[in-house]
Amino acid sequence: DESQRFLGQSESEDGGRTWSMIRRTEMWGYPPHIIRLNDGRLLVVYGHRRKPYGQRACLSNDDGRTWDLKNEIALVDDAPDGDLGYPASAQLGDGTVLTIYYQKDQPADKPCLMATHWRLPGPK
Repeated sequence: DESQRFLGQSESEDGGRTWSMIRRTEMWGYPPHIIRLNDGRLLVVYGHRRKPYGQRACLSNDDGRTWDLKNEIALVDDAPDGDLGYPASAQLGDGTVLTIYYQKDQPADKPCLMATHWRLPGPK
């Protein structure tokens, strides 16, 4: 059921030996990739497999307790369909982020690896 593709979140306080129950976030998309940025914020990127198709990102200033969905970042919002996703991000030395993912460029194309090099909004 596409309407139920919200990201789930679980935390560990013992280095990954045990995990909390999964709770639903308000971020819609899948699958996610999360990194801690140099300034301490968390960044999650995820495929958005419904119109407008593309790749999205959200930031957390409080170790994932809340996510700034009001300022969800659309890295790409013009993919031709929902055959996309599996993003992964890395923060580069200059503070920018490189996010790679797979998706189609044009409707008749086969999916390929693509990348978006982007700047983060400042901490709030």
